[in-house]
Amino acid sequence: MTDNILRHAYLGQVDFHSAFQLQEKILDLRQKSEADDTLLFLEHPPTFTLGKRGNRENLQIPEEELSKRNVRLVHTDRGGDITFHGPGQLVVYPIIKLDRHYRGVKKYICFLEETLITTIKKFGVSGRRDPKYPGVWVENKKIAALGVRVQRGITKHGVALNVNPQLDYFQWIVPCGIQNRGVTSLEECCDKSLPMEELTAAFLSTFANLFDFQPVEDKESILQSLNV
Repeated sequence: MTDNILRHAYLGQVDFHSAFQLQEKILDLRQKSEADDTLLFLEHPPTFTLGKRGNRENLQIPEEELSKRNVRLVHTDRGGDITFHGPGQLVVYPIIKLDRHYRGVKKYICFLEETLITTIKKFGVSGRRDPKYPGVWVENKKIAALGVRVQRGITKHGVALNVNPQLDYFQWIVPCGIQNRGVTSLEECCDKSLPMEELTAAFLSTFANLFDFQPVEDKESILQSLNV
């Protein structure tokens, strides 16, 4: 494996379970030094995910209503509470060896936030951190959620940036368990829809620069080698 190579691929819409399995396979290979650090870009079908310490009461719609509306509820092992994933939201899963990159979860999270802030700034949107709540905010509204897990020294899960999603879904939850805060998107901030390809390219270049990577697009190899 090459130390600073970052394999990356945009996978389109992938259900949460399949994306989780893909992360686990790459993580296992990376832990054994049989794969390079990897960045997965994708979108999910409408899904609520509840972190390992999440509060079920922050889902404010009956589960039977979710099934009627073809929305899934998934319990997962990332940090954080409840959030929404859906079409129009750019989900990014870095599977990287943390002891090479900034040696600590807090610094890793800080760099993820910096990547998001720099990315949206390229589209004229000013984001900020909140020391109490991970993620990125535009004024008092969250534009990007963050939830990670480090397993055997390798990161998984990651960030979700609201590009052009249907924001109505967020009304069914208390996003990230935070009361009295709103949710926004780049579409709402810019008053226009933005191409997902442009956001993917902007995030990739910023991430690679901050983490000192050489990005290599490798969708075919990622999928074929893992039999996905």
